[in-house]
Amino acid sequence: MPEPVFDHDELTRAFTLLADRLERKQVVGHVHVIDGTAMLLAYRSRVITRDVDALFAPDAPILKAAHEVAAQLDWPRSWLKNQVSSYMSRKPGEGATVFDHPYLQVVATPADHLLAMKMLAAGSVRDLRLWPRPARCTTPPARSADHSS
Repeated sequence: MPEPVFDHDELTRAFTLLADRLERKQVVGHVHVIDGTAMLLAYRSRVITRDVDALFAPDAPILKAAHEVAAQLDWPRSWLKNQVSSYMSRKPGEGATVFDHPYLQVVATPADHLLAMKMLAAGSVRDLRLWPRPARCTTPPARSADHSS
């Protein structure tokens, strides 16, 4: 199977299907997207992403529901990845809500956290001292992301 790419509408559809499955199980889920997915959904700075890197809870019910969504959409089972916890701050902050449903809330990492993560990934912590002054990042104003039926 070729590696998929996801756009805003496809991810919104997938999160809607995920929320529907969680609702049937009476489980309320919380997903915190980072990296390319946050850039796509919250900041519209890109048009596609190859996967959804996220922290989510509760793990087991969301992962099971995500596998069901993958089967329905003919996506790889790994479309929603929760393997980013080792790269995330213990307090990652919450940015814009990008999907809101009574049984699933999806939020994006704030822009300043994304920038710090990218800078840390690009070099050592010592390299951060080379920046002449802190970058000014802002989080977009909250917008309605209600996708419930």
